[in-house]
Amino acid sequence: LKIGYNTVAFDMNIRGSNIKLATQLGNQALLMDIGNFNAAFSCNASLHYDPAKRMLYITPYILQKPNKNKVNALADNLLKALPLINGVDYPIDIPKIQPVITQISSEQFNIDMEITNIHTENDTVFINGWPRFKKIMPSPPE
Repeated sequence: LKIGYNTVAFDMNIRGSNIKLATQLGNQALLMDIGNFNAAFSCNASLHYDPAKRMLYITPYILQKPNKNKVNALADNLLKALPLINGVDYPIDIPKIQPVITQISSEQFNIDMEITNIHTENDTVFINGWPRFKKIMPSPPE
């Protein structure tokens, strides 16, 4: 795994035998018997964060490596379809962080953190935030 400036790169191998894929296509159940599968890929993905929408967008670029192993026709056709996902932004919803209540000396504070950026650089993932402190007033005695 290599983490660069708003990029992540990695190599992967996927292997399996007697693989079956069950999915839904419209109102139809689709069952495919893929069989044996052995494939190697390189993946480079870029990412960017939209703080207004709290969305992290990941854009993959997958390159299949040459394969000397036998793959059945259905698996080979599925592998040929992989470039269709290249260059497409895939959104990941980043949920709001729950506020934290803490006590400092004799006073309580509510700390609400807003994520302002998510980025990567030099093998590190950075999550930047903007904290908002609010003093919690004690309840009046009854």
